[in-house]
Amino acid sequence: MDKILLQGVEISGRHGVNPEEKAAEQPFLFDVELAADLSAACRTDDLADTVSYAAVNKLLIRIVREQSFDLIERLAEVLCGAILEYFPMVQSVRLRVKKPRAPMRGTFEWVGVEIERSRRA
Repeated sequence: MDKILLQGVEISGRHGVNPEEKAAEQPFLFDVELAADLSAACRTDDLADTVSYAAVNKLLIRIVREQSFDLIERLAEVLCGAILEYFPMVQSVRLRVKKPRAPMRGTFEWVGVEIERSRRA
């Protein structure tokens, strides 16, 4: 299966369990891998035969900015579901959510989750 990749997409949102995480936006980073048959696009060189990564990015931005979740696990689930709903060509989605400013002590680059969802057969 072919893949479309979006790596290191930064979007600010209000996600987290703590009240301060809901009060002020913080950055989240997203890595998205979309599995789809891209053979038609490879032949035709036509945007209509592929999944527009700009359209995927726009969907991510809308959900991350307009909704709020306690858990990044839930955020990842909603994003995967939306991608599968809005882009019928996509057969499966692997999505990583990175939270570089998680409210915990210690030195770390980021914390995160990665989930993968596929269309039901």
